[in-house]
Amino acid sequence: MKYQITVTKRRKRCIEQYGHQRGEAMLEALIGILLMAAIGLGLTYAASRAAVAQRYTNTQNIVVSAIREQLVSMANLSAKCGNTIQVSVAANKNINFTVNCDPVSIAGKTIKVLSSIENVPDDDSRELLGGDGKIVISATE
Repeated sequence: MKYQITVTKRRKRCIEQYGHQRGEAMLEALIGILLMAAIGLGLTYAASRAAVAQRYTNTQNIVVSAIREQLVSMANLSAKCGNTIQVSVAANKNINFTVNCDPVSIAGKTIKVLSSIENVPDDDSRELLGGDGKIVISATE
């Protein structure tokens, strides 16, 4: 049994008139896919940068909280002036901070008052904190 496809005049005229446009839909789809891929890559990059920034922010908050905890637990802060305090951030990663004090004269007596706490940046602090790896906590403006 043979099947024969008959083409009506209307179908034949449609094929003749629009037959040259058959590849345009494929080209449009390809361009659309490329645009979607570029947008997807851009969103992925933005999300990864946001995750890295969040990691650095979390680490900085941990360090500042640890410094505050050590300062609160110190009975004699003036004894720590000029010395270093050590903050453990991650396994086998410590950051050393220097306690800076300024002398203040009150009623003829000179006492040391905390002015700032800062670290000397090294490879560990750059890796953990990002940027130049420096944190300065200033008690004065």
